[in-house]
Amino acid sequence: MTGAVSLRAASNADIDGIRALTREAYGKWVPLIGREPLPMMADYAEAVRKHRIDLVEAEGELVALIEMVPGADHLLIENIAVSPRHQVRASAGGCLPMPSRSPPRSASRTFGSTRTSALPRMCSFI
Repeated sequence: MTGAVSLRAASNADIDGIRALTREAYGKWVPLIGREPLPMMADYAEAVRKHRIDLVEAEGELVALIEMVPGADHLLIENIAVSPRHQVRASAGGCLPMPSRSPPRSASRTFGSTRTSALPRMCSFI
């Protein structure tokens, strides 16, 4: 992969893409566990409204997402989905630093007295 990679917050316009990416990422587990994993059955219209979902796009394609649920003093990672076409098995060289410009609003949030960087590095995503 040599093209542009971007990180942005999800919007209602992304619901179908989020659903498709999640189904693609988790689909390989259906034969193994005998049912669809919970992320494949989630209501992503509701999740986009209630949770924080950040999207990673590479060359205009949605390739990964992280769904977070902020609490008063913590940040729960509800779901991480990566397109199978962009999963990297080797972790040593698989980290992608954030873009050199300032992180997007979604990448750094304050929860209680702790500042949390949600995605300081995207490891093994691309």
